[in-house]
Amino acid sequence: MRKSKLMRQVEKAWHRPLEDLLLEKLADHTPSEVAEELDIRKSTLGYWLLKLGFRRESKYVRRETHADHDH
Repeated sequence: MRKSKLMRQVEKAWHRPLEDLLLEKLADHTPSEVAEELDIRKSTLGYWLLKLGFRRESKYVRRETHADHDH
């Protein structure tokens, strides 16, 4: 995929490939937070994710239960 001028600017500012940067940021932050940190619109981030082949998957964590404390 050909990257836009803005995509290349973000890569240059952060000194890393956009794909790696987005994976790292989205692991710990919401899309809104990432867009704000990268100084882009949330809709732009959504478009980039679509074009770069990202897909949203739910993250599952095991909730602590009372049974966990009975051992």
